[in-house]
Amino acid sequence: MSNNRVKNKVSSKHVNTNHYLQMDCFCFKIKSLFLRKNLSCDNRAYVVVFTKKNHYHKQRTFLSETTFVFFLKRRHKFFKKKLNFFSIFLELKKKTMALSTQEIEVEYVIYPKDGKKSKFTAVAVSPLKLDAKDPRLQDICIFSQFPLKECERIGTLVYSETKKNEGPLQWKYLCNGKTTDTKNVHLFDIEYLKPYLDLKSAEYAHCPLCKSGIYEEKKEHVEEFDIDTMEQLVQKRDEAKTANDLMLQLFQEQLIVEKACSEKWDPSVNKRRIDLNEKQLIETLQHWQSIKKIDEFRPKLLQSIRTAMEKDISNVVRLILNHSGYNYNSNSNSIISANNSHDMDDERKTELLALVNYGCSVEAYDCVECIFKIQKKLPIEQRPTCLANAIKTGNTDLMELVLNYLKSLDRMFTCDECFAQCIKSDNVTMAKDILLLRWHKPRDEDYQLAERMDNAVWAFLSERRHATAIISTAADSSQDLQWDDEEWDNDDEWADDDAQNNVVVGKQDTAADADFDADADADFETKDDEDF
Repeated sequence: MSNNRVKNKVSSKHVNTNHYLQMDCFCFKIKSLFLRKNLSCDNRAYVVVFTKKNHYHKQRTFLSETTFVFFLKRRHKFFKKKLNFFSIFLELKKKTMALSTQEIEVEYVIYPKDGKKSKFTAVAVSPLKLDAKDPRLQDICIFSQFPLKECERIGTLVYSETKKNEGPLQWKYLCNGKTTDTKNVHLFDIEYLKPYLDLKSAEYAHCPLCKSGIYEEKKEHVEEFDIDTMEQLVQKRDEAKTANDLMLQLFQEQLIVEKACSEKWDPSVNKRRIDLNEKQLIETLQHWQSIKKIDEFRPKLLQSIRTAMEKDISNVVRLILNHSGYNYNSNSNSIISANNSHDMDDERKTELLALVNYGCSVEAYDCVECIFKIQKKLPIEQRPTCLANAIKTGNTDLMELVLNYLKSLDRMFTCDECFAQCIKSDNVTMAKDILLLRWHKPRDEDYQLAERMDNAVWAFLSERRHATAIISTAADSSQDLQWDDEEWDNDDEWADDDAQNNVVVGKQDTAADADFDADADADFETKDDEDF
């Protein structure tokens, strides 16, 4: 659009601070001109122009047109100088273009998978256009090994630390941490930057040249017992034992226990490794018993049992429990228990209950069964956590095992949480068992949850509620049919009627018998005559 057309479109009158309606129209016309020019015009550009002379307001304050008019009223002194609309428009255009260049253009944005572990909100590729005389075009791309001037598109990496509730993402260059200055920013071929970001992910992306930004390489945590094999651990233990270094020997034995609890081998393929692990585990536990270190290492043993439960290594769990004061008497492996008493103290029972609850959560069927054989009466909570955990897993055998154990305790439980879990997992069989045992009565919350889930449990509860309503209605109607004593006939009258009926029936039976005998005799005589 030429200057003449702009002058014709926008009046050349001077700004009059007494006519605020005219200023409102001016604001609208400036915005329309920006739209015709395909320029980025927003309300913050108005704030930049209409401030004090030689000073620009850099806050990103978004104002409506009505608020903008009020803004002009507060700064009417600035308009005492005679300015025409066109000069203001040119100044507005110039400053808005400067603002638009400050914004970083981005593409191919990636976000971290776990926002809590990542320092930055997002990482992206920012394309850049350099002048033909820019010396950086002679640099070699580290990926393609070609000069940047031969690349179709070049760019760099940017990041953002803006949180969700802080508005749109504000980008900064990854190399220098600035928003406008592109100096000291390393450039690459964009076609190679995108696969690079996919490989590194947002949590671990960094500049390939200066290594700035999020430079945290993925390091897999390796346990100390995983460094050596069981044979090497046994060798180190024997060396410490030969050197009479008890502390080092105990340390190596702890690693042996952890190693035995973390390895699960196939009996048909690795029988030798299984025997080695169990043998070294028994030797270690017997040594701890001899020096009375079981109670000292009990927390370590319980943690090792949890590790074995995650892989359901029941033999290892049985051996540890057998040698640590839990009175497990096995028929196949008769190993002397650490505690010969038949009564287990409450602390040991509580520890076993915690192991059962954890075993049910990880589907360790064999390990849970092993613990149930140890103690026939565990102090199960009023709301059994083990049953709720078993229902969550969906393992039918495990649920049946836990339910049978709870039945054997011969006590009542409160299974509101278990019943809610049955609704969520659509387990009709377990829901029926809980109701039949009278461990729970469906509540309004259960019906509402089942209706939202709309599954088989909801169909079962609907039929049950309908049947209950029918039975209650029938019971109410039966109460209306109850008669008083006066309405019933006298018992003597009923007795007389019965006697008369019996006499009549007896006479009828006698006459019928006589007729039957006469007919039988006549038939018999006729048959004899024919034979003769």
